[in-house]
Amino acid sequence: MLTPAAGAQDINESPLQSLFACQAITESVERLACLDREVAALRTAETEGGLVAVSRREIEAAEEASYGLSIPNFSLPSLPRLGFGRGDGAETTVTRTSTGGEIR
Repeated sequence: MLTPAAGAQDINESPLQSLFACQAITESVERLACLDREVAALRTAETEGGLVAVSRREIEAAEEASYGLSIPNFSLPSLPRLGFGRGDGAETTVTRTSTGGEIR
């Protein structure tokens, strides 16, 4: 078997990498078996909610819709070129607080 079990995949590796690896198999029967196995694994992952396919257009629409909103910084390892998780380096420091009109 060429790939680790589903879920044992490196977080930085594309979920499609094991499918693409099947192309390197030269023997037709083994290559087809690999492709069938990997497609079945992807279908299972999608059905169980472990894999979601998102188009670039959907990502761009979400970025546009959230423009100016403060959303949590998160990282999608396979999407660094789209700006996810890069952060802007801004920091905030609270110097005073007020409770009931009293400044501390």
